[in-house]
Amino acid sequence: MNRHQPSGRRTLGFGLALITTYFWSVLPIILKALLGSMDAYTLTWYRFGIAAGILCFYVGFRYGFRVFFSLKRSGFLLGIVCIFGATSNYVTYLLGLEYMSPGGAQVVIQLAPVLTLLGGLVLFHESFSKRQWIGFLVLLVGIGLFFNTRYDDLFSGSNLVVGIFWVAVSALAAACYALAQKQLLQILTPESILLLLYLFGCLMLSPFAHPSQGLQLTEIQMFLVILSALITLFSYFCYASAMKHIEISRIGLILSLNPLMTVGNMALVAVFLPGFVAPESLNILSWIGAVLVVFGSMMGVGRSTKIPAPSHSMASD
Repeated sequence: MNRHQPSGRRTLGFGLALITTYFWSVLPIILKALLGSMDAYTLTWYRFGIAAGILCFYVGFRYGFRVFFSLKRSGFLLGIVCIFGATSNYVTYLLGLEYMSPGGAQVVIQLAPVLTLLGGLVLFHESFSKRQWIGFLVLLVGIGLFFNTRYDDLFSGSNLVVGIFWVAVSALAAACYALAQKQLLQILTPESILLLLYLFGCLMLSPFAHPSQGLQLTEIQMFLVILSALITLFSYFCYASAMKHIEISRIGLILSLNPLMTVGNMALVAVFLPGFVAPESLNILSWIGAVLVVFGSMMGVGRSTKIPAPSHSMASD
C-alpha cells in the first residue's frame, strides 16, 4: 500500500482541522437534543439523505460521475470500508449518546485518533514512540477521572456502561474510516468520497429508519435536523480536505481539543438556552480528567519523526 504524502500546506491544513473540531464539538449537543424525538438510525438516515442530495448536484456539476465507474478493485474495496466505517461510526455514536452526556461522549471518542494512529503504524509505517504510549495511558487515566462521580454506575452495569461501549465502538469505526479515506484520497476528491458515504450509507440505513418520525417534529426540531446535516457535510469536507495537507497525527492534535470545546459549548448553551440539553455536572477531578484526556491525546497523536517532504503528485487545491 502506498504511503500517503501530505501537500505541505500546513496553515491551510491546521485551519481546516480547527474548523472541523469546532463543528464536531457543537454537533453532539444538537444531536442529544434531537434523540428524544428520533432514533439513532432515523436521525442518521435524514442527515445522510440531506447531505447526499446536496452533494449530488455539486459533485455532478464539478466532477461528473464517471470517476466512480472507473474505480479499480483496490479503490472499490477502500470505498466499501469507508461506507461501512462511517455509517457505523455515526450510528453507534448516537446509540452511545442516548445513554450519556455530549461531553462524556466526546471524552470517550478521543480513543479514535489513537486507534487511527495505531492503524497508521501498520498500514502507513508511521512511528509510535514511547512518548505516544505514555500519552495513550494518560488518555485512559483522564477518561477514568472524568467519570469519577459515576463509578457506582460503571461498576453496577448501568446505562452509562452501555453508552461508553457504543461510543468506544464508534471510535474504532471512525479509525477504520479515517485510514481507508486517507488512502482513497489518492483516487477520489473529498467531495466524491463524501457522496459515496452519504448516498450508500443512506441506502444501508433505509430498512432500519422510520422517516415518519420527521413528520412529528416541530419547526425548530426540523431546523436542527437540517443544521446537523449541513454541519456533518461541511465538517467532514474540512476533515477530508485537511488530510490532503497535513498528517493524520497532526490533525489529531487539533481534534483532541474536542472534549473541552464541547463542555465549554454546553456551559454556554445552559446560560443562553436553558433546558435545551441537561448541563454537565463536573467536579474538580472531572475537569482534571478532561484536561488529561486532551493532554494524553496530544501526546498520543504527536509525531516525533520528521515531516515528509510534500508530494508533487498530489492533486491541485
